[in-house]
Amino acid sequence: MKQLILIVAFGLTLLFFVPLPEQYLGIKIVVALMVISYGISLGAFGQRNKKMEHDAFNLPNKNQLKEVEKKLAETETREKV
Repeated sequence: MKQLILIVAFGLTLLFFVPLPEQYLGIKIVVALMVISYGISLGAFGQRNKKMEHDAFNLPNKNQLKEVEKKLAETETREKV
């Protein structure tokens, strides 16, 4: 689905640069606004989704790191006694 939207956005971008009569100026403006708003939303929400995926991937690593820190702290307290 995402690829289809990307293809449509690219096609609309090309349509913007096609020389058309003045009658179609309104359509060109609407097309330009649609493509720009799609690009902005892709940048805003695309980064958030990538960050969420990255955090979900690192969650097990964080849990393992906490366990290792606990064991290290236990080992240090045993050595001091």
